[in-house]
Amino acid sequence: MNHRVIPVLGLYNGGVYKTKKFVHPTYVGDPINAVRVFNEKQVSELVVCGFRNSLEGIDPNLPVLKEIASEAFMPLAYIGGIRHLNSVEQLVSMGYEKLGFLTAAFLQPTLVKETVSAIGASSVIGCLDLRKDEIHGTLKPYILSGKQALNLSVEEAIDHLHALGVGEILINHMDRDGTLEGYDTNVIERLRPLVHVPMIFLGGAKSQADLIQAANLGVEGVAASARFVFYGKHQAVLINYPNPIFSQSP
Repeated sequence: MNHRVIPVLGLYNGGVYKTKKFVHPTYVGDPINAVRVFNEKQVSELVVCGFRNSLEGIDPNLPVLKEIASEAFMPLAYIGGIRHLNSVEQLVSMGYEKLGFLTAAFLQPTLVKETVSAIGASSVIGCLDLRKDEIHGTLKPYILSGKQALNLSVEEAIDHLHALGVGEILINHMDRDGTLEGYDTNVIERLRPLVHVPMIFLGGAKSQADLIQAANLGVEGVAASARFVFYGKHQAVLINYPNPIFSQSP
């Protein structure tokens, strides 16, 4: 199987930011510079995420996204604040090969279905932000940048995404976001059998061993953000990417 190793860049106000457990955003740098470094490192795929767009009611930052697309040598996906088919058309025309929906998947499901019809299921990502309930310890899905819990179980949320016809599902474990504590493999093992399309997992990766472990659990796409933009015990900003990653054991 050809496992995918996917950096994720969080875009806000034209800059790249990284959060920790969805709060305390840290400025990382200019997105164009980041993309150029990823070009040099021959990244095979890149996700750009407008991580507060839905919460703040902001449409995708098309001028910045166009500049990113013009610089990138790798396939691009965009997630965040897509609320209109016009945005879908513009992003596709810029060169974004995949578009992802999280809040809109639950508040505007017709838009997601229309997007699947327009550009094909393989180009549409259904996204889930998950956090453990502090009282019961059960996973709950959230929308609006992690600010609003859905009145659905994780199983129901995944079934909902399947019903929309998405071609793959990206699951972001909010409790591990930016912590560099490693993926929660218990969550992966629980959810993988529930997802009937290619699955991408995001949240907590620290090392190459974490990426390999998740892939060995059946995850087709291993994604990370802090893992690829911070380096060392002081977490200095340094764009990095292991290549090749699956040529050796953990």
